[in-house]
Amino acid sequence: MAGQQHQQQFFVAAIRVGYDPSKILNELHKYALHPYPNGFQLNNPHGIENSCTVANALNEMLCMSVGNVIRLFPVFPKNQNASFKNIRNWGAFLVSAKLENGTISDVKILSEKGKTCTLVNPWPDNKVQLYRNGRKAEIIEGKRITFETAINEKVEIKSI
Repeated sequence: MAGQQHQQQFFVAAIRVGYDPSKILNELHKYALHPYPNGFQLNNPHGIENSCTVANALNEMLCMSVGNVIRLFPVFPKNQNASFKNIRNWGAFLVSAKLENGTISDVKILSEKGKTCTLVNPWPDNKVQLYRNGRKAEIIEGKRITFETAINEKVEIKSI
């Protein structure tokens, strides 16, 4: 990763290409230790666009939506536990999930606009059971799963 003053623009790029998550977290930690009292980075030749570098990078590591495809914990150390709630994704979806002991669970998606949802299957070798607004719905399978949603529908996804 580049020097401190030019590093901020590389975090998300490194995440999106699958760079070693432990190295990203280590560099992100170093980066976060050097702010002014208002949160801006020391020696920052850029402007306000870098005021949320750490939050953006962590969100991408936990839940990435690129090309209308949602990915859970795509570049996050599988040996570390983590969870998130309501990370906003492309397509007006609020996504929540948990990573515990290397296993993804508690996958919940709130569809704000009723669009088609595509998700990289967190359990690629298993079928998944969809629950819509608390009721058992369809079973789908594949490396990527795609399903229609309704406005304000709550979808829960479980491995079967």
